[in-house]
Amino acid sequence: MHAAGVARRPETLSESGLRRVLVVLCVTEIVSWGVLYYAFPVLAPAIADDTGWSIAAVTAAFSTGLVVSALVGIPVGRRLDRIGPRLVMTTGSILAVPAAVGIAVAPTLPWFFAAWVLAGVAMSGTLYPPAFAALTRWWGPRRLTALTALTLLAGLASVRARERGDEWRTLVDGLPPVFGADWAALWPASGA
Repeated sequence: MHAAGVARRPETLSESGLRRVLVVLCVTEIVSWGVLYYAFPVLAPAIADDTGWSIAAVTAAFSTGLVVSALVGIPVGRRLDRIGPRLVMTTGSILAVPAAVGIAVAPTLPWFFAAWVLAGVAMSGTLYPPAFAALTRWWGPRRLTALTALTLLAGLASVRARERGDEWRTLVDGLPPVFGADWAALWPASGA
């Protein structure tokens, strides 16, 4: 790092390395958006029904996560500038796991809120801002191609989740009611 506090120049990636980064980020974004964002509006009514919490309280917890993501995004952006995207996005992805589990098994509303706070921290390290920073850093003057590809593919996360309803049902059979049976019940066997 030089005196101005900006990260040294990123390593140069080969053409295959650039493609690999793009593919990995596309998969990361689809999974991150699907788990940390798109699942909530689908599941909120079932969560409220299963827990007895009001839909307003359940939505407030999700909204708290979004506010945390925005606030934490400021220091995350600074860290991205200093050290690059790898550690930031890896940490965000790792934090998403206990956040999702905490949301799924929350026995109380305060626990549910705390899990969404952690999810907000994970969002700040996994959703579009750090991914765009990574692509801009590595793709340089060709970044618009990579940014467009990422946006188009990751933008289909909600559609892909819906299309894969039967597969999701198989995956979530053993999960607690909040993310398990209720999720599966939202999609008919026909997948329509």
